Amino acid sequence: MEPHGFLREQTTVGVLGTVGAWHRLAPGYSLRHLGVLVRGFVPDLLCAEVNRADWEASHLTAFPPEYRECLVPLCRELGVIVVPVGDRWRGLPSPLRLALPLGAGPRWVNSAVADRWHWAWAQLWSDAGQANRELVARILEAVRRDPGRRVLVAVRMERRYAVVDGLRQADDVTLVPGWPYQEEHR
Repeated sequence: MEPHGFLREQTTVGVLGTVGAWHRLAPGYSLRHLGVLVRGFVPDLLCAEVNRADWEASHLTAFPPEYRECLVPLCRELGVIVVPVGDRWRGLPSPLRLALPLGAGPRWVNSAVADRWHWAWAQLWSDAGQANRELVARILEAVRRDPGRRVLVAVRMERRYAVVDGLRQADDVTLVPGWPYQEEHR
């Protein structure tokens, strides 16, 4: 309960790890699969890990393929509001991506095991903690501007663990457990 005796309205949030150009190489997590997941979640807002200035200037060519070729066109088609929440991941690409051409899909990319591995991987990048806290703060700002909505957060798989952990601590956010591979949460 809030200190003043009222409850904040809950916002339902799903966090989706993306893999950039690797979506083209991943038979189990292609851009088509990504689109199916977004349609299945039925978001009102998409928090996109893209630069705000590029978004406002409509510089879609600066965006990774999952945004240019799938997420932005799909959001336009579905009437989903895209909220740019920051720059792209600048750390080292995850070696876990090597499993994508072998058939790894969204269940694996968005798993607790992959999240734990990426937490350890981020320890190699000295600025990861601060960058991830800033990303979570921008996501929470977007969520709190319009509470009660259904929000999908798309971030690089390397940052998913930090976003999930940060949002889990917010009392006004309800994370969809097990998403994107448990359809019963729609």
